[in-house]
Amino acid sequence: MSQLDVAAALKVSQQSIEKFENGHVSKPHYIYDAAKLFKVNLNWLLNGDGHPDDVSKYNDDLYQEYVENRDAFLAFKRKRDALLDQRHRLDEEIRLLGLDEDYTLHDVAGAPKRTAMTPQQFDYLQKRERGEI
Repeated sequence: MSQLDVAAALKVSQQSIEKFENGHVSKPHYIYDAAKLFKVNLNWLLNGDGHPDDVSKYNDDLYQEYVENRDAFLAFKRKRDALLDQRHRLDEEIRLLGLDEDYTLHDVAGAPKRTAMTPQQFDYLQKRERGEI
């Protein structure tokens, strides 16, 4: 099996496999997937401990824990990215309304006005944050 074949099976780049083989990466994120692919002992693959063919329930338990943690992490990352996108959109709307971050109105030249945001502007922003608009 070539580096390119392994990379394709693990959904990583060929350079990632090469770096792992050359010892430049000690614990790549795909190590559990590699142990499953090659049906080898995870400890042997990580540390050289034990026999490569001693594939036990230990591998399966660790792999299951890894998958659960990875899935939770990816779900968290997706939610965080969505919230960041929403914040960027709201920041842009605030800018377009002529407000700064503390909702102070600005005139055309960019100088703060003495008046605060109108109730309509405030209601508009609240509705946008709640997704009603």
